[in-house]
Amino acid sequence: MSTATAAFVNLATEAALQLASAKRAQTRELEGSNAWRSLVRLKLLGQLAGLVLSAGFGHALGGASCLVAADAAFWARGAGAKRFECCDDVDTKEDTDVMCSPVPASVAKVLLSVNVVMLLSLLVGAMFGQNPSCGVLRQGGAAVYSVGVTTQTIGDFSIRRKKTKTMS
Repeated sequence: MSTATAAFVNLATEAALQLASAKRAQTRELEGSNAWRSLVRLKLLGQLAGLVLSAGFGHALGGASCLVAADAAFWARGAGAKRFECCDDVDTKEDTDVMCSPVPASVAKVLLSVNVVMLLSLLVGAMFGQNPSCGVLRQGGAAVYSVGVTTQTIGDFSIRRKKTKTMS
């Protein structure tokens, strides 16, 4: 349920915004745009694989692991420093430009750490959760993931909502 909610509320919107910023930055041949584009594509491929595993094949923890691993790889490979963001024209409310918009290194480290914790809990749950005597590990891994992905979804949604209000 957490994965479905994240996919519906957050992943598609975030993917569209990141792809648009990557395309626009590369079109303008801005420094670092190729790295940003590669990181966005890597993340989206991992997330897509995770959604297919979860929804298409019924492997909830495996799919969640792919989603979280994609995010962890994204932050570990320096996405915070390489981030671009589309800018809106306040008068026309249309996307007209793109700018380098790095995430502070301390925030990127926290996001990476959260994703690593979620990934490790999912992997432990998936590896040992098949054993009936270790079922609590599977449930624990799923719980850590659910709390983490729900918190991330709410946070991302709140940030987008604030940006939309300030541009209105």
